[in-house]
This record gives sequence, structure tokens and C-alpha cells, in this order.
Amino acid sequence: MTTVTFSTIQLGAKKTSFAARIARFIKVFAKSPSNWLSMHIAANIERDTEFIEQHMKLVKQMDEDQVEKGMAFVRSILPELVKMDDAIEKVQNPALSIAFRKHELAVYKLEAKLHFKQTEHLPVIPTDPELREALHYNTILSLSSHL
Repeated sequence: MTTVTFSTIQLGAKKTSFAARIARFIKVFAKSPSNWLSMHIAANIERDTEFIEQHMKLVKQMDEDQVEKGMAFVRSILPELVKMDDAIEKVQNPALSIAFRKHELAVYKLEAKLHFKQTEHLPVIPTDPELREALHYNTILSLSSHL
């Protein structure tokens, strides 16, 4: 049986610096992107997406300290994702854009799984029946107005 530690996942070390480097690199070459360059960047982004998706499975086995480190990592790369999004939007390359959207989705899925793991021990507070009925009524009104 393999023990899972946050150091075996290694989410923070090379991936954050890669995101920052790609964001700066795309900004430099945004005015004249070559096809080879865009495909190379897209391949690197897809590789990182696969890395994140493979390690999402290990979240269930993490302890509280590892989950907190993972959340800190995700919080640190979210500004980099925004920078990459802006840079990729300027390039207007469909393959690069698709690869980045998949990568962005994987990061947000990782954040959701870490958040769920972080809060799973908290008690569930039941919803007030009046609030539930009001939400149901508003949903019906909203649907009928859109039809």
C-alpha cells in the first residue's frame, strides 16, 4: 500500500512557475504566434492537465494538513490562470484556447474536491422549510417567465 503525502503529489513546485512563464511567454509572442509555438504550448498545457486529473484521485486519501497545502497551492495559481487567460485570448488560437479551457476546468475541479475534503467533517445544517418553499416558488416563477 502506498502512503500518499503532499510531497508525492508535487502540485506546487514546477507547475506554478510553468504557468507564470507561459503567461509571460504568450504575452511576448501574442502579436506574432507561430503554429509550432502554439501547438507546443498547447501540448504542455494538456500534459499539466493530465497531471492534475491523475492526482485528483489522491485527494480522498489526504489528511487535513495536506488538503490545506493543496488549497494554498490552488489559491496561489488562480491569479496566474487569469494572466494566462488574458494572454491566450490575445493570441486567438483555437487549439491553444481549448487546451487552456480544459486545464482551467481541471484546476477548478481540483479546488472543488479539496474544498469538499476540507469541509466534509463539518455538520450539515438543515434548510428551513419556509426558505425551501420560497426557493421552490421563485424557481417556478422564473421558469414560467422564461418560457
